[in-house]
Amino acid sequence: MTRRDSSALTPPVLALGSLTAVLVVHETVTGDLVPNRIVLLSPALSQVYSAFLTVTWRVHAGQALWLLGLAATGFLLLVARKPRARLLALLPLVAGAAVAVPLLPADNARNYALDKAATALVCEGRVCVTKLHEPRLAALKGPGEEALRLLGRLPDPPSAVRESVDPWPGEGNGGTKAPRSAPVVATPVPADAVPVDFAAQALDGATKDEYTRALLAGAGTAPCLDADTSDPTEEQRQASYKTEVVRELAARTVAAAWFTGDLKPPRGADWPRADAEALAGPAWDALRALPPGAQRERITALRTAALSCDGDLLDVLKNGGPR
Repeated sequence: MTRRDSSALTPPVLALGSLTAVLVVHETVTGDLVPNRIVLLSPALSQVYSAFLTVTWRVHAGQALWLLGLAATGFLLLVARKPRARLLALLPLVAGAAVAVPLLPADNARNYALDKAATALVCEGRVCVTKLHEPRLAALKGPGEEALRLLGRLPDPPSAVRESVDPWPGEGNGGTKAPRSAPVVATPVPADAVPVDFAAQALDGATKDEYTRALLAGAGTAPCLDADTSDPTEEQRQASYKTEVVRELAARTVAAAWFTGDLKPPRGADWPRADAEALAGPAWDALRALPPGAQRERITALRTAALSCDGDLLDVLKNGGPR
């Protein structure tokens, strides 16, 4: 009995079908239509939100075991001559899946973890950045020291400049934090340090003055609100959020101007800039009309509110606190 050769179309059809399957599975990650453990049986991974993340060992190990089983089954099917041998060739595939699926993370937020080597701090004096951004330390050091000098006008001023890294779910607290599908937006920097976020503050190509102004925004604090409103939300809620973002940006701009002496918006956040400038001008004029001691009190109150993200910063700047 003569063995029948496979069609010449079989390899390209299988390759195209495999690629299509990977793309379909990848597209289902966001909608949670397929369990994460099943999704990871393909090479597809959910979106990486940060350069500080690395794939966890569970994903590496699980995918390696699964793909080894898949490869072994493919080879055995290639050399199998009898139906029984072809059936037995499926055993490595089944064994690989049986070991890999329980090992793979159940939640896609657990596909990644913070890379401790990339997030290690590298410092020059009081200015620190992560190992990942060590080449940027030279450009940051001078403006960082200048910002700390100017912030010294406040009572209990910050004593360092430190790059911030958004914590990933499961990091810290013994890994007891509840799983999430995206990073927690927060700044794990002590209150006595000025946070730096190179991406959020759009510091690529910034001048020394722009670096300094970015560090002084909000009297040396991180923004409480994100100017990116690209995610779909209910219309009225999004409009309210945009108003809050504009007011915060205006207050942070005035705070930086109090230290530098001139009102200029910080880099980044292009879309609310014009609206923020319309609010910042009158607030800046009103602040300068106060006695020096009262001005310092307003900026100190703004910094305190910004550190806890408590209240409307523009209201704090105008009135010394919420009314």
